[in-house]
Amino acid sequence: FGGSQGAKSINQLIVENLDKLKEIKNLKIYHITGEKHFKNIEKFYREKGDNLQFELYPYYEKIWELYSKVELIISRAGATSISEIFYSGKKAILIPFPYSADNHQWFNAYEFSKSGKGVVLREKMLNGAKLIKWIKYFLENDYRFKNNYQVLGDYKIGYEKILERVKNV
Repeated sequence: FGGSQGAKSINQLIVENLDKLKEIKNLKIYHITGEKHFKNIEKFYREKGDNLQFELYPYYEKIWELYSKVELIISRAGATSISEIFYSGKKAILIPFPYSADNHQWFNAYEFSKSGKGVVLREKMLNGAKLIKWIKYFLENDYRFKNNYQVLGDYKIGYEKILERVKNV
């Protein structure tokens, strides 16, 4: 998901790589597109999403319900999204909005990545091959992420730094 507005670039990256995503065993995609992108993205899934398990939503009010169903989250890195992901304890691939005020999404994502539960990918350097590589890495190496809050640092410290940064924006 790309936040409450959706993210055209993330949506596009996913649908352009549906064929590669189909190759990942037991994959089910829950894709929140944003209201204005929904019809266009739905068309891509209907045309190319055969043999792929997916659910599409323009917006999802109770996102924590989806968090309980997923193993990996691909998202922007706004303060609310990061807070929810921290709270969920899920792994994440974060793609910060490159034009956020004072680059705050980059700093949010950076702090989250210190927990060992995620990676930060710059949008302008991202392509389908890199995204698929990271998705496979996170899904195939679950053992590496079981206790990383303890191994790689206290996630609460990262969360506090994000909240501190948000107050200053």
